[in-house]
Amino acid sequence: MSKKILVVDDNEWILKMMYELLVPSVKFPEKPGSLAEILFPGMIEDQPEYYQDDKLEVTGTHTGEEALEQAQRAITLKELYSLAFVDLNLEQNLTGVDVAIRLKQLDPLSKL
Repeated sequence: MSKKILVVDDNEWILKMMYELLVPSVKFPEKPGSLAEILFPGMIEDQPEYYQDDKLEVTGTHTGEEALEQAQRAITLKELYSLAFVDLNLEQNLTGVDVAIRLKQLDPLSKL
């Protein structure tokens, strides 16, 4: 089972940094853990084999419209997002608050 996270930000650098925080490319054992490990305890690379299908999938979008399309697609596929990070200061048509409200409307039972 995959844990899905949606990141919405119009700044490409922020999207890259969020991805690196959530899915670090290099493990540093001396560090306390990645943000993903804090959010989803037990999801580490050296898990027993029976946990290997429990992966973290991060989707980044630049606009609120793209985020809503991704969320609708996830609902259709029954692969819902567990968490969404939304920039409140999006510079396109929808603000981050608009996006958060619409994400909640798309899936009223979600914890988003």
